Amino acid sequence: MVGGAAAATLKAAGFAPRLIIGDGLRGDPQGGQYDRLIATCPVRNVPLPWLHQVKPGGKILATLSGWSYANALALLVVTGPGEATGRFLPRLHQFHVRPSARPAAPPDAGPAARG
Repeated sequence: MVGGAAAATLKAAGFAPRLIIGDGLRGDPQGGQYDRLIATCPVRNVPLPWLHQVKPGGKILATLSGWSYANALALLVVTGPGEATGRFLPRLHQFHVRPSARPAAPPDAGPAARG
């Protein structure tokens, strides 16, 4: 539903990007080379497929989030296949569509670490 509303809003504004609705952590299942990637849900790290599917010189905008509610909006420029450089944006702007899950405790961690 949110994706459909986003598609309608983009079309009304005169834009026609390829809009992928679903779990994007694995990238676009059909492949492709993109100029821009905007992740509208927080991620703990930048998935490697994104760094291969955005063209060199292209940009990735994503909220990087930790399990303790720490987060920041990052703007990355892809410098080559699997590589990017970037910065955190100075203000607290981010996308919050779903929460990030708490990371799993290591197998040898005690009961307190498992929550």
